Amino acid sequence: LVTLSAWGSIVCLDLIRLLLKMKMRAASVFLFGLVTLSAWVSVEGALSLRSRRPLQPLARSGLPGIDCLGTNNEPLRHPIVASGQEDTASGLVDLTTSTSGVTVILHGGTIDIDISGPLVARHGEEVTYTYEVTYTSPAGVDDGTTASDIEVQDDECSPVQYVSGDTNGDGLLGLSETWLFDCTTNMPTYRPGGPDRVTHQATVSGKGFDGEDLDDDDTHETIIDRAEGEFDVVIVGPETMKSGDDVTFTYLVTYSSDDGTPGDITNLTDSQCSPIDLLSFSGDNDLENGLVDVGEVWVFTCVTSHSGDNGDQFVHEVELDGNDADGASVDTAEDELVVTIRDATMIVQFVEDGQPAEYGEVVTFSYTVTLTNGSASVENVQVSVPGVCDGGANPVLQGGDASLDANEVYTFTCTATMPASYDPTVEEEPIVHDVTATATTVVGGEDVAARDLGFTPLSHTEGVLDIEIEASENVRAGDETEIRFVVDYNSTDGSPAANVNVESNICTPVYESGDTNGDGLLDNNEVWIFVCTVTVPDGGLTVNATATGEDLDGDSLSDDDDELIISSSEGALIVEFLGVTTARHEDDVEFQYAVSYDSTVSLNGARSVTVTVGPNICNGDANPTYSHGDNGNGILDLFEVWVFTCLSHIPDQHSATCP
Repeated sequence: LVTLSAWGSIVCLDLIRLLLKMKMRAASVFLFGLVTLSAWVSVEGALSLRSRRPLQPLARSGLPGIDCLGTNNEPLRHPIVASGQEDTASGLVDLTTSTSGVTVILHGGTIDIDISGPLVARHGEEVTYTYEVTYTSPAGVDDGTTASDIEVQDDECSPVQYVSGDTNGDGLLGLSETWLFDCTTNMPTYRPGGPDRVTHQATVSGKGFDGEDLDDDDTHETIIDRAEGEFDVVIVGPETMKSGDDVTFTYLVTYSSDDGTPGDITNLTDSQCSPIDLLSFSGDNDLENGLVDVGEVWVFTCVTSHSGDNGDQFVHEVELDGNDADGASVDTAEDELVVTIRDATMIVQFVEDGQPAEYGEVVTFSYTVTLTNGSASVENVQVSVPGVCDGGANPVLQGGDASLDANEVYTFTCTATMPASYDPTVEEEPIVHDVTATATTVVGGEDVAARDLGFTPLSHTEGVLDIEIEASENVRAGDETEIRFVVDYNSTDGSPAANVNVESNICTPVYESGDTNGDGLLDNNEVWIFVCTVTVPDGGLTVNATATGEDLDGDSLSDDDDELIISSSEGALIVEFLGVTTARHEDDVEFQYAVSYDSTVSLNGARSVTVTVGPNICNGDANPTYSHGDNGNGILDLFEVWVFTCLSHIPDQHSATCP
């Protein structure tokens, strides 16, 4: 317009000169007026362009502004709750709903993470993972922007620690820097059905130049390579026996591997005894998986007799074959026992074999020694039980004379303190009594020995299983809602619960989370979550739940939760954040929130509708107030949308409260 007006003025001046020459004075006066007007438009237009300023934001309300958006000005988050009441046939029903909104402070760059680590490792092996973190500026060049509050996490390794890379030491990740982090952990111990690989999800989070959230993630997979182990077999039985007597031989089988993986027995033989049978108490501690786990003791027995003259010997050669966890054959395990026929034969026996003892209990154990030959006597009778009696002592004879005669019984005793409490990090084993009795014959001074093997299984105090139901207590009829069942267990000796499950009258709960060590046992420090999703019918729901399980002794555990009533409403409130969704520092803005009512069965609408938001959103921490949308009846009717608003001041990013 300015340019056009100036051009018009020049043209008009030329026309005036022409008209004056042609003696047309009246037309000249008219054109002179146009020239004057055009010149004024030109001058005013130019002045207007020079004085134009950017549009000013809304004037401040005068109320206190937001103190801080969060560390380094993270996005302003709006937790929003709308509530009201619905007039139903049975009376007023409370309605509530919630949502959230975000006002983003403009600016931003990106951060990237790259995780590296071993491709293959064994169960239990110590491994280290490395994380490289870099920053890319908004412009893609070194424009002086940085990222702050850099934090790296790994869902399979903790803690992740900073190593190097902050070259100028300012604590800010610059464009030219690469920050290194690392984390050291152990590969998971073997458990039946456990994973054959571990996938690490590494995440990096931080703040952009104006405090916006930045994040990135990367994954790395480590395959588990199982180590080859080895079996060990020990034959236990009398070193001397009476000709023709039946004698029981016992075979102790264990397996060891560097990574804790188990072994599988394929064959067990004794050159002097058959068949070899597995005892009912096998030592298989992990739910009878049929494999010899590290820390377990499998016990087999065989009964036979040897006939011969005094001094004859019989050599029991024992061999065991098996496979490792991958099915590959391992070296054959071997042991042998030489049995000598003696006229004088002893028998030693652990009296309390198989009787359980509780954690922390002080127990008195008894061992008896009997001489079976009718014409001989022995002296210097001693009994030893390695690793059982307190202080490493041997059992002490209770009474008895100088020599043990035929069919006489010596009794030896000692006290032993059981482990103080259950330790979930250690494979639980029974107390093994490997008892040996020795003596010499009164006539001839021949050595006589006997051996027995017994066990004291550790019993567990019955703990308390507890379940609680968590769910929304008011849901619109026809809507789905998630119900959570929270289960924990506590026992005085710290032992866990096994085979934990949850049943409910309205659904089949499914395990979601809580088994932090992945052993399938509900430990005292764990909280397990079971969930299910149901549709709420007219009239609501009454939810009941029962948690069941077993302690480690196989005794049943159970707990019921008091019923939880989920009431149903005819309608529902819907709340939405309308904006503003972006703002800049020092802006004064108006936030808007829309509330509507939805129902397929009711026209009553909602009453007493309010909206609340989180702290530090509206000026003075006020809640939004009604602005418009009502038809005047004070009821949020179907098809109405009520708008609530509040004013807010976005603070300076460099304020003292927002460094």
